[in-house]
Amino acid sequence: MLAFISSTIATLVSLLALAVIFPTVAGYPIRLVLRGLGCRIKKRTEAKRKLIRARVRVEEEDYQSQRNRQSKAEDADWEKVESYGSQTATDGKVKDSAWDGVVGFFHPFCNAGGGGERVLWAAVRATQKRWPKAICVIYTGDQDVDKATMLKNIERRFNIQLHPPTVVFCYLSTRKYVLSNTYPHFTLLGQSLGSLVLAYDAFTNLVPDVFVDTMGYAFALALSNFLFPSVPTGAYVHYPTISTDMLESLDDKTGQRGLNAGAGTEPKLILIGSVRQSSPDETHIYNLRLLAHELKIRDNTTFICDATWPTVLEHLRHASIGTNAMWNEHFGIGVVEYQAAGLISVVHDSGGPKMDIVIDLEEGATGFRATTEVEYAAAFEAALALPDEEKVAMRMRARKSAQRFTEEEFEKKWLGDMEKLVDLRVQRAGR
Repeated sequence: MLAFISSTIATLVSLLALAVIFPTVAGYPIRLVLRGLGCRIKKRTEAKRKLIRARVRVEEEDYQSQRNRQSKAEDADWEKVESYGSQTATDGKVKDSAWDGVVGFFHPFCNAGGGGERVLWAAVRATQKRWPKAICVIYTGDQDVDKATMLKNIERRFNIQLHPPTVVFCYLSTRKYVLSNTYPHFTLLGQSLGSLVLAYDAFTNLVPDVFVDTMGYAFALALSNFLFPSVPTGAYVHYPTISTDMLESLDDKTGQRGLNAGAGTEPKLILIGSVRQSSPDETHIYNLRLLAHELKIRDNTTFICDATWPTVLEHLRHASIGTNAMWNEHFGIGVVEYQAAGLISVVHDSGGPKMDIVIDLEEGATGFRATTEVEYAAAFEAALALPDEEKVAMRMRARKSAQRFTEEEFEKKWLGDMEKLVDLRVQRAGR
């Protein structure tokens, strides 16, 4: 099977290259070939599509039979139709919440437990509420995690409860082709081409009605458009393939960027969050533990790995400062959580925290930004030395700023784009 996929991808890459070099001459016949291949894939996966629908119906019946065990609050949450579910479309017709298509979410590392995964599950939940009969298919390479465990992890880590019957996981066997350690040289190019293999693996499992990439694999979107012109595509770009300031980091070979940000003696430092298994995260945690020992601050440093959401909330309630030292983070949902909890943020002066989150309002600053060890130390000192009145004012400004990133705001914007994709799918299917 792998040999077949690899040979097919090699053929696809060759065809796409010809289309780029000779767009006018080769473009049309190549598109016909790719569409023909797409039709073949659809036919081959139709049986599995029917099987998935049948399984969803059975799980829905089982779920409904157990609803008496659920609280009335949970029932009301899934029974209600949100206000955005009955809005009027631009053509004057009421939007239909009975659409029962398949939405494919391409997220090969969905069990990682980071900010990108929080966005993924918030998007799935919003989609389920808007279209209760739609099936949300997650294309993932986490083959060692079953559905029940995955849903428990989602609730434990993010406090997000999904409707189990309409969540389906399609497990991919070719995720290694997008791992950075697979390509010692030309890593980004290798990962991009590898995403074609992974996307083809996904499509040969199941062809969705709407395809959404939530990890930044742009080549997967292109492949979907070539193979299945009737399938609308969308993307939440959490990790872009390449950003210009990534190039500035290519000379850093130490792997220690951001590790040593200075040592204090009295404050209590708590590092809390999720850790991806069998990943560089585990190595970083190990190095940090060693560093804390070397700096003789082990008694003042606590590591809480794979923390549950209630545990995170408990520490946010008692913390004074929330810090994020990641360089060039493309958003930083943890920083938003700091602000929402009323913490004073000290973050790296780059990426999303700089551009979008810890910004100055008309009333004043919402936190501190730093780059070097000296700047971080100065920022911590300034934050701790603020008069009580200014501390309260900064925390209030930060909470006000965080309102831009509430789940309600995210749902509105997400569903606004998803409705366009669903409408487009309905139009194309009716041709």
